[in-house]
Amino acid sequence: MLEVVSQENETIYAEYVRNSICSFAEQNQLTRRESEIAILLMLYGYSNQELADHCTISVKTVKNHLDNIMKKLGIHSTRKLYSMLLQTFCQECSLPLTDVKK
Repeated sequence: MLEVVSQENETIYAEYVRNSICSFAEQNQLTRRESEIAILLMLYGYSNQELADHCTISVKTVKNHLDNIMKKLGIHSTRKLYSMLLQTFCQECSLPLTDVKK
């Protein structure tokens, strides 16, 4: 029974992530592949190698996609990308964001 609930919750979570990242991707003019990379980052926190394996592309291509995403967003680090994706997810799901001093 616990497995079924966990799988249901994971499915619901995955849908929320996909929807919020698709909205983020549309707003920032990301390509389909860039959106896929962003979704996989948010859902699973994959490394570049894991992203490459999952998407059946090279690690170099993954790095190119990440670079393109970051250029479109005007950022220079993957950490900032994660932060932006998380903020988008929280906003789309109406989760409160606390004010944290930078």
